[in-house]
Amino acid sequence: MLVLSVAYLAALVWLAAAGAAKVSAPDGLAGALRLAGLPVPPPVVRVAAAGEVALAAGAFAVGGRPIAGLVGASYVLFAGFVGWVRLRRLPVSTCGCFGHLDVPPSGAHLVVNLAAAAAAIAWAVAGAEAPLDRLAASTPAGAATIVAAALGAALVAGWLVSRSPRRSGGRDPVVGTPGGPVDEAGGRYR
Repeated sequence: MLVLSVAYLAALVWLAAAGAAKVSAPDGLAGALRLAGLPVPPPVVRVAAAGEVALAAGAFAVGGRPIAGLVGASYVLFAGFVGWVRLRRLPVSTCGCFGHLDVPPSGAHLVVNLAAAAAAIAWAVAGAEAPLDRLAASTPAGAATIVAAALGAALVAGWLVSRSPRRSGGRDPVVGTPGGPVDEAGGRYR
């Protein structure tokens, strides 16, 4: 159960961090969604991203099978989007998970999303107590070990995703700028 605790907590950290990054900079995901044929404006992306943060916080503090199931479903949805973008070879420069940094959807991103989905689903099946309760019931050293391992796992996952080779299907990837992503002709996505 220790490994599952670490994996699920890492998934929650990743969900909260990626959500916060998209709240801060929704244009990247809005542009990626537009390229995938889903024109979602940045304000809607921002609201959905705030929902990611709230879901992660609720899963950490409250727990329960439905919430863990929603976390798992979220990651399945994220994996589906990354897989779709890669399968279609869309020239997406960023998924939005890193805010203003351009990190395109990659194979590593797909694997991280699927691993997080598996951890959340396994947590739901295993009983889905709140990670906060699990940490409170642990010894201080045990809780510190779980938190440190989860943060480490989330950082490693972020590093792997951010270091993946760019894949553009033979086309130049969409260029992201501080003002938001631009299309191949130089026009801004809005």
